Amino acid sequence: MDGLTLIYAYLMWAIGTILNVFAIKMIFSKKPIPPDEKIKTLEEKIFFEKHRKKIKNMVRVLLSIFICGSMWLVIIPGIIDSYRVFTNNYEVAVVEVVYDCGRRTARELWIDLVDENGDELNLMIFNKSYKAGEKYLVYYLPNMRYGTFVEKIK
Repeated sequence: MDGLTLIYAYLMWAIGTILNVFAIKMIFSKKPIPPDEKIKTLEEKIFFEKHRKKIKNMVRVLLSIFICGSMWLVIIPGIIDSYRVFTNNYEVAVVEVVYDCGRRTARELWIDLVDENGDELNLMIFNKSYKAGEKYLVYYLPNMRYGTFVEKIK
């Protein structure tokens, strides 16, 4: 696995972890909404006084949903795959590129692959020199779904 893919994968993991810490801190803080001295106009002050409890609860619910989603999509897969990274025991597969959009932008880094067993994989791969229908040897982290093309199979 190349260094760029590992750096990106664990950078996203670290950012997710830090954001979760701040979100948890805001959930348990006494004032997750702006204090009264930061409210400038009279209309805002009346609105916040009238709806303070509802806003506080809504902020806490939204932050809780964010925490659950990021735990499920980023943090837990990163913890599960960390053993593979430390032992250099990546999943290895010979895959065929199923989808090639033609444009190489950041959005198309997620590509659809089919391995030798017919299983479909959807991985983020930073190598943009792939073509649909060609076979490649891929190293990837199965839970975080980051991978790298090692070589083209003829």
